[in-house]
Amino acid sequence: MSRYVRKTDHGITNFNALVAAIKDVKLANKSIRSTAKSYNIPKSSLARYIQKASVEIEDISAVDDDELLKLVKRVASYATPFMVFSHEQEEALVAYIKRCCDHYYGLSISDLRLLVYQFAKKLMFSIPQAGKKIKLLAETGIILL
Repeated sequence: MSRYVRKTDHGITNFNALVAAIKDVKLANKSIRSTAKSYNIPKSSLARYIQKASVEIEDISAVDDDELLKLVKRVASYATPFMVFSHEQEEALVAYIKRCCDHYYGLSISDLRLLVYQFAKKLMFSIPQAGKKIKLLAETGIILL
């Protein structure tokens, strides 16, 4: 069976270089074009990331690299508009699930999905009808999630 082989490097971003480039432009007052060329980043992409970082962070000098890296990864993702949980909520849920696994609680995939559904419902997120129907079928045992 053949496997997909990527033919271009379009859309592949080195996030560490991007963070360093943002800091160079904002803190060292370098031009976007020369910074993009030196870090091998498209200048329009660098300008877009700088604009998005400036909207969310007033003073980039006060932010450490890890926090800026999290911001860049969150902004760079195509999945961001479709995310249900914020990163903090997702990290809390993952920590809880890991703690359950450490105690040998034995969560199956369907139990995990039901737990995530209950977490979303507890936080009062709007859940589409399709999600409610799947949850109802999973509770009755007709299907496994």
